[in-house]
Amino acid sequence: MKKIFISLLLCSSLFYVNAAAENVAPGSDIEDWGVVVDGKLSVKVSVDNPVAVTLTPAGEQTPVSLQEGVNTVKVPDTDRNFTVKAKEGYAIESVKVGDKSISVVNGVANVPCEAGKEVVIVTKKDTSSAVTLVANDDNLTVRYFDLRGMEVSNPQKGQIYVMLKNGKAVKIRK
Repeated sequence: MKKIFISLLLCSSLFYVNAAAENVAPGSDIEDWGVVVDGKLSVKVSVDNPVAVTLTPAGEQTPVSLQEGVNTVKVPDTDRNFTVKAKEGYAIESVKVGDKSISVVNGVANVPCEAGKEVVIVTKKDTSSAVTLVANDDNLTVRYFDLRGMEVSNPQKGQIYVMLKNGKAVKIRK
């Protein structure tokens, strides 16, 4: 009895996927995610800031165009992976596939996709370098950085620094 029930369940599931795949058109609605069409798996990807990252499916050279919110990304069914990379001035805070967290190393995450599991990418501004501080300086105080980009609280006479004042960076000798 169990074998018959499992066979019926398996057959009905296969029929549902095939029926859904036949009804999927290019540019189809997001409800069709998790379906394989023409050897590609549709994956639902949510991103809070599409300008902050690039997303490149396995085997592709060109990143996918993303919009804020929910996107449909197609990945090869044989290699269900894509690479998410932070752009300059941004950092990837987290990447999740369903409930599973994906590690981000040096601003890059290799994401294994699973049918029916949403990928969520959360980003933030990267404020860890002097270059970013110069670009985002809202503070009108004078700040000094050494040539390695490290902030210096007490500049020494005779040394070369980058001075940040009123949103402008200038190289000076103290």
